[in-house]
Amino acid sequence: MSIVKTVQVAPGAKVKLAKLATDESFGWEKESAKARLEEVKAELALLQARLYAEGSRALLVVLQARDAAGKDGVVRNVMTGMNPSGVKVTSFKVPAGRETEQDYLWRCHLACPGKGEVAEGG
Repeated sequence: MSIVKTVQVAPGAKVKLAKLATDESFGWEKESAKARLEEVKAELALLQARLYAEGSRALLVVLQARDAAGKDGVVRNVMTGMNPSGVKVTSFKVPAGRETEQDYLWRCHLACPGKGEVAEGG
């Protein structure tokens, strides 16, 4: 079974966090996960180069989670395989002013990347 199916919650379903294991590894051992991360970073570097060379599409990655949930760790550990000159990271703080009158993802539109670029916001 895929990790997504394991953690996916059906719309309207109730979740009891107390019943979930906080040490779930989804079958990964630390060393094999580290090795796979290195493979994924190499794949990301190749895909970023292709994205830039094609110049017809862009990629927007939105990380949404509570404080201390690991968003910075994802950027630091996963995205390090990419060329930083082609990645723009935008950090969104608590909505203020006009932002409070818009839907939550409204701010992400302002951070959208140009063709051939990658942007992250969260």
